[in-house]
Amino acid sequence: MKMKIIGFDMDIDFNDSIDTILIIKDSKLFSKIAFEIYNYSSDDKCEIIILDDYGEIIKNNFIECIHDIISYDLTSKKVLAKIYMTIKNNIADDVDKETVLLNDINKINRLFIEELENYNLDYSYEMNIKIENYLKLLNLKILSSGESVFNKMIDLIEIYSELFSEHVIIFINIMSYLSDDELEEVLKYKRYKKLKCIFIENNFTRNVSVNKYIIDDDLYMYKV
Repeated sequence: MKMKIIGFDMDIDFNDSIDTILIIKDSKLFSKIAFEIYNYSSDDKCEIIILDDYGEIIKNNFIECIHDIISYDLTSKKVLAKIYMTIKNNIADDVDKETVLLNDINKINRLFIEELENYNLDYSYEMNIKIENYLKLLNLKILSSGESVFNKMIDLIEIYSELFSEHVIIFINIMSYLSDDELEEVLKYKRYKKLKCIFIENNFTRNVSVNKYIIDDDLYMYKV
């Protein structure tokens, strides 16, 4: 996979098995690129181009930009919708599970209908309620495995590798929240889970073995 930045000849290579960091030392350029990524689009107006392994431009709905890891909501609408749809599809693919679930739903429906018959009123109601609507009643929330950025990063890698394996994740300025040991563990887990991601930092002087692409203060890009 590659990231191209308009105006620079060098491409930034990354994939799910190597760790890649783009370091942009010039604050103004860093801000501009971060803004472009946050508002990434696959049209010709965007100065950032992200290509898959076949050289095709990746559409914006397959790009996730995470720039504020502390306030990032693990239980976002996007994540919940994906969980609900996955559970629904898994149940639909298993005849026994689907039969048990539909029978239980019908029992609950009949119980409510019997109660309604105690009142001399006319009603209208929906009998064929979708499975995902029942799931929403559970008020599902994903709880972090610990109260730290490190734990949140591990949870986030788990979520995206399991639910959004086709996505590319772009982390912006998250490494300063992690110790060297924590960063090593995050990168190790990211490789283990085959998460396609790239890290973009304004400054990076850590003693960690990664592929580094640097844009220096003179706006010259090189790889170390």
